[in-house]
Amino acid sequence: MIDIDCRSAVPALDQLLKELREAMGLPRPPAASPHTNIVVDGVEVVLAAEPYADTGELQVCVDLGEIPEPKARHAYRAMLESNLLVGGLNVGVMTLHPDAQRGSLVLRLPLTPELRGDALADAVRHSVELSKSWRSFIERLPATRSPRLHHAAGHH
Repeated sequence: MIDIDCRSAVPALDQLLKELREAMGLPRPPAASPHTNIVVDGVEVVLAAEPYADTGELQVCVDLGEIPEPKARHAYRAMLESNLLVGGLNVGVMTLHPDAQRGSLVLRLPLTPELRGDALADAVRHSVELSKSWRSFIERLPATRSPRLHHAAGHH
């Protein structure tokens, strides 16, 4: 289900989300919400200006999927390496939600008149493709034992 709220407290965001909805062919939202949640090709995307509206940024969070415990060590390392390699390029940062064992790609885009719905739609689509590639990468990672489990089993 796609839910886009175009009744934000930030007027520039209202227009941007309307343009995004039109560019992606998304339906009108049923109710107001501080966050905009969409699902694109099975990938959850959250758009939020609150509490970021005072900084003039829109935060785009794209779900990278579950990171299974046996693959976590390799996945976390890959996330850190990715952040180091592309950190200065303003293409997003991979983050971790350890309680949920999920990753996210977080983009911060300037809420300026230059940011239009079609450009935001392109950024969302590109981020969704990155999420799909990441999920495929995680599936191919080797499973490893947690160092704590390995040590608890009496192996050194």
